[in-house]
Amino acid sequence: MAQSAPHALTIADPYERIALAVREALPGEPGVQLLARIVEELAAVDEANDGDAYAQMHLELERQVGTDPVTGLPNRVRFMDDLTRAIAAATRYDEPLSLLVLDLVDADADEQAAGEGLLRLVRITDVVARIAPGRFAIILPRTGTVGCALVAARVAAPDEHVFVLGSATFASDSTDATALLARAESSLEDQPS
Repeated sequence: MAQSAPHALTIADPYERIALAVREALPGEPGVQLLARIVEELAAVDEANDGDAYAQMHLELERQVGTDPVTGLPNRVRFMDDLTRAIAAATRYDEPLSLLVLDLVDADADEQAAGEGLLRLVRITDVVARIAPGRFAIILPRTGTVGCALVAARVAAPDEHVFVLGSATFASDSTDATALLARAESSLEDQPS
């Protein structure tokens, strides 16, 4: 989950802290819609004064903040958290880790269908996320360069969605999620369109 800005901790009103955190994590219309839903749910919990409803609402809020509204896949915020955890696990257990970044060639393609197609092509332990419009990423735990190339070939196989692919394999000298993603995106930019 995205961490709130330090100034959010100084706000005493928990509702204002929630609103600030949502606006920072999910700017624009999706954030506004989520805030409206939070207000409705908080009002219902206050009326019912029900601890179970509050716990359920908290879980739903966490899910909504980390979910891409177009595809239902993890969004960039949750993806970066997942990648950070994957790097930590790869470091701790001295295992390989690879990352694929994919851009849809057709800007008008159905991104939800593309995301569903990607989910069918990977293992259950892999993480598929939509990190920007038209851009997906796949975290491949316990996968080195050769395994990453095999997954890339499977993803690039002709079907209804055509991707331009970039990849990076974890190296112990680059243990930062941002750096690994930047390397994968850089290799994506080196690909012919």
